[in-house]
Amino acid sequence: MKDNGKFDSTPLVLKDSWVDSGREREGAILSSIREAAKELPDAYDFDKHFMKAKAYSDVYIGHSKDDTHLLIRGRPSLKGMEAKPLVIKEKTARGPQLQSNAGATGALKLPGNDAPKLVEYSAKIHHRIVFTEVGVTIAEVGSLAVALFAMADAARALFTLHRCGWVHRDISVGNILVVDGVGKLTDVEYAKEERTMERHSGVRTGTLFFMSLEVESQSYRYDELTAGELPEGRKAQNPSSRSTRDKATEAKRAKVLANVNNPSAAPSQPPASGPPPNATVAVRDEGSVPFKHNPLHDFEALVWVVIWIFVCSKFVKPETSAMSDKEWDSTLASHARFAKRLFREEGFRRDAMVTDGVLLRGFHTTLPQLLEPARELDAVRVDLIAQFVAVHKRRKQTKAQVPYENMINPDLYDKIIEVLERLACRISESDMKINISAWAQQQKRMRGAESVEEDGATQSRKQRKTRSGQSATSAVPQSPRPRPATRSWTQSRQ
Repeated sequence: MKDNGKFDSTPLVLKDSWVDSGREREGAILSSIREAAKELPDAYDFDKHFMKAKAYSDVYIGHSKDDTHLLIRGRPSLKGMEAKPLVIKEKTARGPQLQSNAGATGALKLPGNDAPKLVEYSAKIHHRIVFTEVGVTIAEVGSLAVALFAMADAARALFTLHRCGWVHRDISVGNILVVDGVGKLTDVEYAKEERTMERHSGVRTGTLFFMSLEVESQSYRYDELTAGELPEGRKAQNPSSRSTRDKATEAKRAKVLANVNNPSAAPSQPPASGPPPNATVAVRDEGSVPFKHNPLHDFEALVWVVIWIFVCSKFVKPETSAMSDKEWDSTLASHARFAKRLFREEGFRRDAMVTDGVLLRGFHTTLPQLLEPARELDAVRVDLIAQFVAVHKRRKQTKAQVPYENMINPDLYDKIIEVLERLACRISESDMKINISAWAQQQKRMRGAESVEEDGATQSRKQRKTRSGQSATSAVPQSPRPRPATRSWTQSRQ
């Protein structure tokens, strides 16, 4: 409501969630990062690439905060709830946390793993935050060109975040929103500042599809190369050239957004070339330095999101396609098999990231229009692995964590931004329309039918501390689930 007593028609989004009681609130985290970003030279527009919070607060019932402390500490049950005695074999301490030896939430039980370590689960507190922008997740964008432009924006946001000394720790398709054609990084409630990062407690954040291999295994695994050589990295761009690139891209982006619904022209055919020579990264556990999340893990997750967009989206056959309907359907079936292997077979996912040629050979079985974009993305993957190896060598030499400022390579961010925007501009000339991903379609069917059944094809490898993949600031709410909700949201008006 405005000061004059009239209602404001501007839509807002209310995110309702249960957060760790000892964790800093999302609104406060956004404010801290925004203040740090003001001190950065040549900084990207913060509000352009992050969501804007209007207000946030813990929820009170009467004069008390709505939390789970009473339940966890074993105090009398809530009024109206039946109290039943529990048989406890050993004495347990009362406190704000519970412990379990079930292992990290969502952790894969790999052959030869040691017994799971004790994991602490914090008490929760009811919290709400209001955002001033409404968007859709990257998975619900119907144009591949628009999706790639949005991913370039997410890379800019990530670069800003990392330069400020923070890591996001939950990069996924649900946490990248598209608002009026601009990509925004959201859901920073699990973000951590470098100086506050301690050894990982075992309860992981993130979505398993997009986790770095190191985060998934909870150990430093990227070691030296055992075969082949990595290409030499490019020199970092200076601020003026980065700014020039961004200005040049804006005009092209505006044209794409203006014509995003136009029928596509004939699909461009990528030039033929063979896969690069094989090169493999040895995967070993580096146990001398305690594991913790770092900027490279966020960056790898971003690469996985782009791969997911390519392989898990159901593309619409262009009217000008030379393929028959039978050929198109057959190619899409092969495409789906590749997606299933990549995101459901643990070993294949690992090989696709660390072994040159595996990812590209998979893309040879998909739509031909995706092969050239896959080649350019694979070059980013190679540079990322090179940076992982460089950081590993320094960590091995110093027997200590590598500071973020010595880990962040501007080349990586510049390269993925350039690649994504170049591909978006190229694809926009014969834009590949997306029949919103099978994952998003399933979510919509679930909401429409008010079903509680999960999509086993895509949810089997997902792990989140919150609800499935949808961002709390997305315009579309989540479907109900047969378990206590950790967050909910609604679109409202002032």
